[in-house]
Parts: sequence; C-alpha cells; structure tokens
Amino acid sequence: MAVLTAASPPPIPGAHTGAGWNRGTHLLAWVHTGVARVELECGRVERLAAGEGIWVPAEHGRRISTRPGAVAFPYGVPPELAPGTASAEPVRFDVRPEWHDWLIQHYVHFIAPVTSFGYTRASLLDVVDTAAGSSTGPNGGPPLPAGPVARSVAEGLARNPALDHTAGQWADLAACSTRTLHREFLRDTGMTFAQWRTAYRLTVACELLAAGEDVSRAAVRSGFAGRNGFARAFRGRYGITPREYRERSRTRDTHPSQRPPDLPRAGVLARVLGGAAGGRPLSATQTPPHTNRRHVLSWLYRGSGYLRVDGVTHHLRQGDAMWIPAGREHQFGTHPGSIALPLGDLDPGDGHGLDGLRVEFPPSWDAYLLHRSVSARTPLRPDGHDHRTILDLFRGQLASDRARSLPMPRSDPARAVAEAVLRRAPETADIVVDRPLNDVFRRETGMTFARWCLAARMREARELLAGGATPTSVARQVGYTRLSNFSRAFTAFHSEPPREYVSRVRSIRTGPGDARGRPPR
Repeated sequence: MAVLTAASPPPIPGAHTGAGWNRGTHLLAWVHTGVARVELECGRVERLAAGEGIWVPAEHGRRISTRPGAVAFPYGVPPELAPGTASAEPVRFDVRPEWHDWLIQHYVHFIAPVTSFGYTRASLLDVVDTAAGSSTGPNGGPPLPAGPVARSVAEGLARNPALDHTAGQWADLAACSTRTLHREFLRDTGMTFAQWRTAYRLTVACELLAAGEDVSRAAVRSGFAGRNGFARAFRGRYGITPREYRERSRTRDTHPSQRPPDLPRAGVLARVLGGAAGGRPLSATQTPPHTNRRHVLSWLYRGSGYLRVDGVTHHLRQGDAMWIPAGREHQFGTHPGSIALPLGDLDPGDGHGLDGLRVEFPPSWDAYLLHRSVSARTPLRPDGHDHRTILDLFRGQLASDRARSLPMPRSDPARAVAEAVLRRAPETADIVVDRPLNDVFRRETGMTFARWCLAARMREARELLAGGATPTSVARQVGYTRLSNFSRAFTAFHSEPPREYVSRVRSIRTGPGDARGRPPR
C-alpha cells in the first residue's frame, strides 16, 4: 500500500489560461521549471524553456499553457506601470538563476497585500528593458559598453563595484593597453572610464538606498572612499542628497511625483551585467493588520517569517505552512532574504480544526507548491482545478509530521488505520478495531489502539495549544464534549494541565526555542 511520505509530492499537471487572458493589461511571463507555450492572437507561438520569459503588450491577445511538470509565473502588468520605453512588440528574455527569487517576490507583491521597503512594481519591467536592447544601463544607469575590453571591465565592476583598481590595473587584467580601455569606454558610452565608473557606482548606491541601506554603508558598498565624497557625487548627478533619496524611496509608490523622473528606480540593478545586486538579500515584507474573509494557507518558500494572531506570534521557518484564520485580525511578515506565498484558501465553513496548526514541507515539494500558488491566484491552472484539495494536501502532510512523533505500526492494515486517524478522517471518529488488529498495534507500537489514539489526540492538543488555540476550542477539536474531561486526560498524559502548558509556552516564546524556533516539548 502507499505510505504517507513527506518526500513524495503529487505530479505537477499541465495548466493553461483562457484565450486572450487579461487583455487590456500587459503580460510578463517566465518559466521556472519545465516548458510553456505562449500563443498570440496573430498566430505566433513562442515556446519557452526553464529560465526564459516573454513580454506581451496589452494590444496582443494571448494564451499560456504549460506541460506537466512545468511551473510558470504570469504577471498582469497595468498599462500605467509600463514606461514609454517599454517595447510595443512581444519580447523574449532570459531569466538568470540569480533573478528567480527576486521575480518570485515580485509575484507575491502582485497577488498579496504585502509591502517592503523601497519596493516598486515598475522595477519588474527592468527585465523587459534589458531584453529590448536599451542602450542605457539598467535602472537609468550609464550606457553599457559594447567593446570586448570595456565590457569585461564593466562586468568586473558589476561583480564588485567597490574594487579600487586604477584604469591601468583594469587594463592589465583585460590584457590590453590603458589607451584601448579608455578608447572603448569613450566610443561606446560617451564617458571616460572614470566617469562611467562613478556613474555606475552611483546607480548601485541608489539600489542600496532604496532597499533601506544607511548612507555610510551604501557609500562603502558602492565603492566610495568616504561619505562626504559620496554625498557630493550623488548630489551633483541627481540634485538631491543620498539621505533625501532614501526617504523619498519610502513613498515612491504612493507619491511618484515627489521623485525627479531621471532618478534610477529600484530593481534588478546590474544583474544584466552579472549581479552586483544579485547577491543582495531580498527586502523584508509585511502586511498591514487586516482580516481575511477566507482561511488562507501561507507557506515559507525561503528564509523565515512570522504570523501574529490575537496577540500570539507564530515564528515560521523555511518549509513551514500555516493557516491564517478567516475573520480574525492578523499580520504576516517575512525577514530579509525570505519569501512567503499563499498556497490556497477555503471558505470559513471548510476549515474546521485548522486553527493554530502548521506543517513542514521539505525542499522536494518546492516546485509543486509554487505550482499550487500560481493555480490559486492566477488563471494559469489545470482543468478541473479544485481549490478545496489544498485541505487534503495539508492534512496529508500533517499526518506525515505526526507520524514522525508517534510509533507507527508496520503492517499494512494497521498502518492504513493509523494514517486515517492522523489525517483526522471523519469516518475514524468512533472507529473500533477488532482484536487481531488491536494485537498488531500492541505488538508493533507498544500501545493498544485506544492508547495509541489517545497519544495522537494529546499530541495534536499540544500543537493546537502552542499555536494559540484556547483549551475549550482544543477540547472540541480533539473530540471531547466537556472541557473537564479533556483537562484530566491532558494532565494525565503530559503531567501538567492545559492552562499551565499554555502559560509555560507563552513565557518562553521570546526566549530560545528548538532548532525550528518552536517551544520545547
């Protein structure tokens, strides 16, 4: 028989959008894994492999489809976000690996009410500007040299803009003369090497300031020897001080008119050259305190984060998935370098017994869960997609998690019953096993079936209480009609009453927990 295992995600089915999806908005789509097709109204068909993307202007009808095993991300870009320089024709582009997480975080900004310091939706279009062959550098930076010598030096500066090599030292590294280096920069960019390097470093500094870096550290990381010289160069190029630019970046989305139009916008600075910004951690994100009308399952794809509900903070680590309850004010956030995505949602009446529960998905599930998120929040989804299956997925993983903390029977019939109980299948609420099966449980787990079920219920109760649920709510969820009966059973099993356990857990929440940031058992 099939045995529950956290290492076996379901296969990813093929998916598609309707014809002409989101006509009236631009489309930016890229393929994370597998293969996708973009069919345009004019009859043109683009086949995209992993690491490739396409920009389709609003005037072009389109349909996206993916093969089984593929994960693609579509973004509906409002026309007002596209600058006048955006291509009026479909444009293909390559998506380097160091861009992937940055683009996935952009997807989160498009589908969820999150904010992050210095973020602007318009920066998504940098990948299009680059693909369209713009003669200017990324994000309004200096023009990029085309000559092989100057280009190799530009790439070296992109990898580390703080390198303080002289023009002669760069020329030696490029195996050419200093004169050749200067000639290529002047011919291709209209600037001397020193002028181009200063302009490029200022563009790097803008990216760092927009991401929340303080002025002194931005100066050092972008290659300036001192804060005063950096401030003079910044003001001479942009007309404002670095501190003013940093403050204006905070209100860029809501007050775009406050920023001079020639200032660089935050985005994938220098990744077209190989990544001066590619290794910079993603900004922290946060939702405002708000209430959902539906239960939402949120998953930490990268890094760490937190969920605050009713004064209780749940600390989450990579791989954790937890339900955000409907109708209750909450706030969700991620730390720098982290990404959280919604996996699906349920009607309020469909989520009974989920409050305070979390599961852990291993990395082998990443591609499948990215697919589920896209299916839940965009029209790119499989035929017959049913959003309610996310509940079965969660409960199956919950059973796998719990099986690792309980002795499990090895024989198939007993294992099937145990897994059904751990899934909390409704038909197992009052299950009674025959004597042979009871003997199997005693022999293979050291407990009778009734005692094994009690252990499962008490460990579930502990999870729910640690997650912030009240003892009364937990008693009902684990099958007790009277709180007093539940309290006696919990005290006998865990050697402390439920309310004392809750008080102890809350008292240590701000102190060290286990390796996953959870309270000790």
